Amino acid sequence: TFTNKAAGEMRERVRHLIGDSAQGMWISTFHSACVRILRREADQFGFTKSFTIYDSGDSRALIKRLVKQHEGDAFGFTPAAVQGRISKLKNELADAESYARQANMSDPAERVFVDIFGDYQRALQKANAFDFDDLIAQTVYLFRAFPHVADVYRKRFRHILVDEYQDTNHAQYALIHELTRPVVGKAGEAFSSGGMMIFEPDEAPETEGASLTVVGDSDQSIYAFRGA
Repeated sequence: TFTNKAAGEMRERVRHLIGDSAQGMWISTFHSACVRILRREADQFGFTKSFTIYDSGDSRALIKRLVKQHEGDAFGFTPAAVQGRISKLKNELADAESYARQANMSDPAERVFVDIFGDYQRALQKANAFDFDDLIAQTVYLFRAFPHVADVYRKRFRHILVDEYQDTNHAQYALIHELTRPVVGKAGEAFSSGGMMIFEPDEAPETEGASLTVVGDSDQSIYAFRGA
């Protein structure tokens, strides 16, 4: 779901209905679930498990410095506008490198934005930090780059329920898609994930993807401005 308050209320209702069986469930927002996954797996792709999460103010301060450094104000760039554009791109799963490959580099303003975006991402990684939009996007990248890690969570979550589905954006949809794909283990493979050693049996058969239930109402959509 989309707010910590809603997730808390849902946890209480489920606990009231089924008792202690609720202890093993993950009932949370998309972002909270991704933080749990990244805390376990961040060292797979160049971060440590003690990473920092930049809030909007932290991100704005970093972008403000980069806009000034690249003289972006000469092209009408403001920290707020650059932050909003980067956020929109991340929610579409476009990182700095992929965006640069298709950008119109003959446009001086576009070149400056590409430089700011790239430096922003490098600064985050140097600080061992993610911004709020990274939490989902980086989890999707993790699952796509390391299928054996994704399989751990596909086996863990056999039934997935998404509330307020009308408000999901592209990145959230991609996360759901990755979690509900079939599990395909390699024969005889053993790997470690989050402190758990996983052993795949020889000739591991494909396991059907998790069941997915979504609840939504298009008339209640409130996040179209975020790409829902």
